[in-house]
Amino acid sequence: MLLVLYGHVAEAGQEIVAVQSVRVEPYEEAVEGFRSTCDAQIQRIVISERREADVAREINRVKPDIVLAIGRDALSAVKKIKNIPIVYLMVLNPQTMLSHENNITGVSMNISPEKQLKALLEAVPQTKNIGLVYDPNRTAHLVKEAQHAAGIMGLTLLAKKA
Repeated sequence: MLLVLYGHVAEAGQEIVAVQSVRVEPYEEAVEGFRSTCDAQIQRIVISERREADVAREINRVKPDIVLAIGRDALSAVKKIKNIPIVYLMVLNPQTMLSHENNITGVSMNISPEKQLKALLEAVPQTKNIGLVYDPNRTAHLVKEAQHAAGIMGLTLLAKKA
């Protein structure tokens, strides 16, 4: 089986470096799921278990065909690499970390504000007012989307900056 990533094909004989923020079950499952789709050699770097902080330098030394970044800290550690394709997984709000890098793509963990509000209404149907505390540097765009969706749904969303 082949896995097409960012215009590249992960296949037997290729080397992939999987960078994880921490060693937790969801991240372990992501690596194993990735491994099950291709027969490439996967070297793992777990940031929380390393003394050396410069993961990017280690990756540039190894020169893998693809870097798999799992988690926000992993993406942050590898985003300065420009000459190797990077695929991220399990990153919330990746757009706040990236600025149009040509070699980075991935799967965001974002759930649209509309879906979140619908889930809240299913759980607590009598909801009319919602309070939200947010970091304007990280999630201001999501708050605007949530306020718009709340208005359409007849809800009042009171957002306050943290």
